[in-house]
Amino acid sequence: MHTSFKLGRSRHPSNEYAKLALTHSRSTDATAKAYAIAWNTGAANNILRRLPNELKNMIYEELVHIHQRVDVEMGDYRHSTRSIRYRYGSDSASFPPLATEDYPHYFHLTYMGTTFATGLSAVFHSVAKFSIKHQEDLPGLLSKERFGTTIVPSEHIRLITINVSLEGFNISTGETWPWAISHYEFPLKKHFLKAVERLKIMLTVPCKRGSKLCLRVDCRQHNPSRKFAEVLFPLVYDLKDKGWLIQVEGHGYMPKDEQRVIQDFDYQISREEWKKRASSNSAFVRNTARPHVTHGRY
Repeated sequence: MHTSFKLGRSRHPSNEYAKLALTHSRSTDATAKAYAIAWNTGAANNILRRLPNELKNMIYEELVHIHQRVDVEMGDYRHSTRSIRYRYGSDSASFPPLATEDYPHYFHLTYMGTTFATGLSAVFHSVAKFSIKHQEDLPGLLSKERFGTTIVPSEHIRLITINVSLEGFNISTGETWPWAISHYEFPLKKHFLKAVERLKIMLTVPCKRGSKLCLRVDCRQHNPSRKFAEVLFPLVYDLKDKGWLIQVEGHGYMPKDEQRVIQDFDYQISREEWKKRASSNSAFVRNTARPHVTHGRY
């Protein structure tokens, strides 16, 4: 009798072991994640159900501070210790939540539930010190929440530092470039007014206890401290009237100019005195410019 054998592809035992190990690993990871979600949501629900608001807020503040999630630099895509995956963009069609791997699991809606994450986000925005690379990033910061909750950041934010400059700015990439406009040799008053236009949105932000705004004015190009000081003064006094603590400082100037720049941004005098100063000794008395063609960007 003739017996035939059909030969198939041999299977090496080590390949089978590797597949089994991978399947087991994935199953273990899924089980561990499901357990972690169940445990954390349970703990969050107990906190929400059993503790008064004062204690809940203390827990939120401790969770925010425990990983030093306080200093938030928006424009440089950086957090105090880890990178920020998404940037703010006020003209973006959609704004996804911040990639939450940059934050501990207790900021995740999935792990903690919507109510707990919403309370934590509100406290985060109220204690974080936000630093913005360019004034054009401000509307996004005030309106776009990073953790996927429904809070409006402007209703909670109290501490903001904004870099103010004449520089051009690409809101999608964060790229900046020196001021340069064809037919203008140097910037006129209208260019300074346009540069600070975005800041007026701060007038819509509720002033909370301890609210502080720091404006860091770029004084590197075109010696602009007096001009910026003059176009900023109405906004500064309007915000002071609303209760904001305002600090305006120049940066990037030469050491020899320090005292002059400090004096330029002196808003300790009354609003009326500032009006008199601006009308009698305006920084824009020569509000003309010789035609000057450059190849810079608009």
